[in-house]
Amino acid sequence: MNNSLQDLCLDYSEIRRCESSKNILTFCNIFPNWDALYTPGDGDCLFHALSIVMTGSTQHSVEIRVLIAIELLLNIDYYKDLHDSMDLYDVSITVTEAVQDSVTRYKSSSVWLLMPAATVMKRNIVSVYPPVNGHQDRTFSILNKSFSPRVPGTYDEITILWSGYIARNSSQTWTPTHFVPLIPIPIPKVIPTTFAEHHPSSLNMEKLEIVEAHKGGTRLHLGGYIYVRNDSSQDKT
Repeated sequence: MNNSLQDLCLDYSEIRRCESSKNILTFCNIFPNWDALYTPGDGDCLFHALSIVMTGSTQHSVEIRVLIAIELLLNIDYYKDLHDSMDLYDVSITVTEAVQDSVTRYKSSSVWLLMPAATVMKRNIVSVYPPVNGHQDRTFSILNKSFSPRVPGTYDEITILWSGYIARNSSQTWTPTHFVPLIPIPIPKVIPTTFAEHHPSSLNMEKLEIVEAHKGGTRLHLGGYIYVRNDSSQDKT
């Protein structure tokens, strides 16, 4: 695999957010502190979503599709057994259709491709199926799963949302038509007011960083010194 696909992209600040997917999270009251990243909806959305969350762009979407197709084809018996063990019959297409879809550009993806995607991306794939149709929806209970790479080990996670348009005041059952990646909203670091007041002359905004948190307080690095801050004092060590 291309080296650029080995590590998660850590800066998503320049990537457009998907408001319709964010609205789904709000409507269903799930993942309140997460963002949905915009993903082109051309039938390759699962592969776009994986490329975006890994590299920050869709430039590796085709490569990811090919690798997932190869992984599925070479290990078809493994994924058939996995599919059966997870009781995915009621919410997925046939394995023949899945194989055909995996090698066809702009063809919609299914849970069959989420399974080998975990192995290709070397990450656990967390499948988030929102309860748009209610928590009693069988698909909701089945597709909220985590898929692990075929090779056992300890892995980071990629979170993928089943998304799509929600028709207002509609009695029809909602069906997802899209995939987007979810990322946690970063929590900004806050400089302690009391620390700044005690050290106004040495405070360097660029050099201040939390080194570690421990029982006795928070260790802060400032201009070459380590300070330990607790509820009662700030002592230079």
